[in-house]
Amino acid sequence: MYYSDEVISEVCAANDIVDVIGQYITLKKSGSEYKGFCPFHADRSPSFYVSPQKQLYHCFGCGESGTVITFLMKYENYSFQEALKALAKRADITLPEANYSEEAKKKAQQREILLDINKEVATYYFKLLRSPKGKRGMEYFQSRKLSLETMNRFGLGFADGANNDCVAMLRKKEFADDDILASGVAAFDEKRGLHDKFWNRVMYPIMDTTNRVIGFGGRVMGDGKPKYLNSPETEIFDKRNHLFGIHMAARSKAGNFIICEGYMDVISMQQAGFTQAVASLGTALTQAQVKIIARYTDQVRITYDSDAAGTKASLRAIALFDAVTVTDRATRRKKHIQTRVIRMEPYKDPDEFIKARGADAFRQRIDDAQDSFLFKISALERQFERGTPRGDTDFAEAAAREIAGLPSALERREYLASVARQFSIREDDLRELVEQAVPEVREEQEQQQMSDARRRYDRQRREETRIGAAPGNAATAGDAPEREVREAWKVPAGLLKAEDFLLTILAEEPAYYEKIREYISPEDFEESRSQLADGAFRQLRETGRVDVSALTAQYQTREEIQTAANAFAAPAMRAGAAQRAQALSDCVKTIREAALKKRIQGAAKRLRAGDPEAAEEYRQLGRLLQQVSAIHIEAQNA
Repeated sequence: MYYSDEVISEVCAANDIVDVIGQYITLKKSGSEYKGFCPFHADRSPSFYVSPQKQLYHCFGCGESGTVITFLMKYENYSFQEALKALAKRADITLPEANYSEEAKKKAQQREILLDINKEVATYYFKLLRSPKGKRGMEYFQSRKLSLETMNRFGLGFADGANNDCVAMLRKKEFADDDILASGVAAFDEKRGLHDKFWNRVMYPIMDTTNRVIGFGGRVMGDGKPKYLNSPETEIFDKRNHLFGIHMAARSKAGNFIICEGYMDVISMQQAGFTQAVASLGTALTQAQVKIIARYTDQVRITYDSDAAGTKASLRAIALFDAVTVTDRATRRKKHIQTRVIRMEPYKDPDEFIKARGADAFRQRIDDAQDSFLFKISALERQFERGTPRGDTDFAEAAAREIAGLPSALERREYLASVARQFSIREDDLRELVEQAVPEVREEQEQQQMSDARRRYDRQRREETRIGAAPGNAATAGDAPEREVREAWKVPAGLLKAEDFLLTILAEEPAYYEKIREYISPEDFEESRSQLADGAFRQLRETGRVDVSALTAQYQTREEIQTAANAFAAPAMRAGAAQRAQALSDCVKTIREAALKKRIQGAAKRLRAGDPEAAEEYRQLGRLLQQVSAIHIEAQNA
């Protein structure tokens, strides 16, 4: 599904990016831009800039860039269409009926088919559980103390796999074998052909926030392996990006989410009245799942199993939540998600605890949940032999380093007192250790942040420098010589940075266009930038300005829009006028030189292949290359 570029541009133009983002985070005027704390990473100083002129945002810490649409896609976890509709509603714009490209139409149809298959299969498993064939599954759920109402509410079922009945049922309903296989409810091998994937398992339908079945989890009856089996990744399901129970927790009024390990933990808590429970799907909690939770709450209670593995999982979850920030809807201030850990001892998990002690006792455990930082110190303490001089000293030093890593002096002061009191450390001694550790820990954190940012930047640039990655650039069989040139050509170091800087300057100071147009053209840009350069140059010729929102309107995935937005958010864009002009001259030289060398390389190949016209072209390009060093761009008058 897609909307025309004109419609997208109209919606973007009606939603000033500063106003929209300002509803989510606090922005302060900084020159011609606005800045604030980045909502997409743990930002310790304002590195998130919003440009009203270009209608773009860019974070110099984590590298996130984009338009008002991608901000909503990222912050609210919206699809492109959802973000566009939200902005249209905000601006009181009625969107026209959406158009479909052939590719988009096929993709949408395929998704609907897979959803239809999952719905039919969920109904089939549901009915089978309640039939004589499902007796074993029903006995299992009853042994887990689930009421029939709870089983119905979660759509629980049973798969016996006998005679591939599920596949036969879908074929009878005229679903194609390819679609059945693509849905993940069936598997294929040469011996058995298309056959049921799930058999002899109780089945847990996995639903999205709109109550659509997107996948399944199955627990084997008996000692079969694996004990739990999830649907494979499909067009509509990726277990890393979904949470079991989210369709109910998203509507909970509890004010927090409880994150646990398994299906039965969620179901037991929901049955006991704790409607805010969710679980990751057979895998460790992911960053994507954390961001989904952050859409609904800033209060999280962690209740993993009380064994060593559960403690490790809790510590990992705490770290993931610590890295995510949300904006307080009332104050518009940025804050971290608050996590606390629910202690289950002497029971293994919430399901076991609730069965033994009941809902009221579990509610008390929620109220008494341990502060996540103090939970980390408790876990740390178990690594040392407390009660011995060496063990007590080493633990105090390790705890001091954890406290020293807290971002604010107030937090360090409060936790210092709590740790000293709860873990029997003299407060004065701990304070001295913390003061000694702060500079070292802070330096390590800054180095880690720089290293992470550098890796993200290098990864992005490596992706963008892959030759032939841009759509529409595939060579045909008749283009063999040109294909050899393209495959041999290596993007010079710094070329993409130069192209980004030039496009950024043109967006900010369009008068420079008249000074550079005689030296370079869009054809001189690398493939990943040439289309943007062509659009920007055309706008400058026709209107005298660059409309970045219009240029990015042709893209409808967050990744494509971000890549395009990055081209107009070069880090050097806040340099002084003279420095900008000198940098612009250097960029024009870099771009022009790279383009000429690429063409020279192509002419040389054709010359070696015996092309008589290549010799003159080779000489002309060589003369043009010699003239590059004379390029000079004058600074704009103040």
